[in-house]
Amino acid sequence: MNLITRAGAVLAALVLAACAAPSPKTSAEVAAAIKVQDSEFDSSRTYLGPYVSETSGVGLFKDHFSWRIRAFQDKKTGDVRRQLYLNTSNIFGWRFYRTASFSGGDIVPADRISSEPSCSRTGCTYYETVGAIISQEKWVSARDGVLQVRFNAQSGNDIIASISPEYRAAIDQAMSVQLPRRDAPTSERVPTSSQPSLPTAPALATQGKPKVGRYSSAVEGLVNRQSCSATPVANLSSSGPGYENYSVACSSGDTLMFRCEFGNCRQLR
Repeated sequence: MNLITRAGAVLAALVLAACAAPSPKTSAEVAAAIKVQDSEFDSSRTYLGPYVSETSGVGLFKDHFSWRIRAFQDKKTGDVRRQLYLNTSNIFGWRFYRTASFSGGDIVPADRISSEPSCSRTGCTYYETVGAIISQEKWVSARDGVLQVRFNAQSGNDIIASISPEYRAAIDQAMSVQLPRRDAPTSERVPTSSQPSLPTAPALATQGKPKVGRYSSAVEGLVNRQSCSATPVANLSSSGPGYENYSVACSSGDTLMFRCEFGNCRQLR
């Protein structure tokens, strides 16, 4: 391909880039474009951020590239792994991106995801896709500033991706919505005005196999303090949003009633 043909191809790329959809800039725009991939066969949930287009270099010989964040969240523990996913193309030959650098000089490997040429009578375009893992430390190190990651190529070229705080905040917010549910601390209280009514005929623990609830062990611990039974069994008699009711049969024939609201259990008098 001669220089004039190459210049024409670069100009065409510039025109296409100008006509492409604008990159999201605000947290709301990023959040609206995030895609979530999840299935019963996957141990992690995947969050795909929108692509952001940037350029590197000057004049007609700028490198045009796009990047996105791919985040993988363990569905049991909530642990997160983030990857900067980079797409590049040029008409001047292979770049062979090998590493990614962070502020301070830290370097991580750049994993090659794909590389393939597309050729015609006028020449070839070289497409390369690579990915680099961003640690939690690096993710938060920029605080409210721009997190910059430089991809280094064997050819001597480099590309710098600039991840805005708005983009990072939107990714983190999307993941926090679906973190694994944990029991609320015992200090929380449910408003008295919204307490559901008590059951009129609770099922006693002596009637068949007891039904175990989330707070059965907590209730049995309270019963142990009262010497009600050598082996108390808390039977879940009813439950609703934010509460569970239990009955415990004592050795004397009496029945104790307990109510647990958001992890806070008490005996009903």
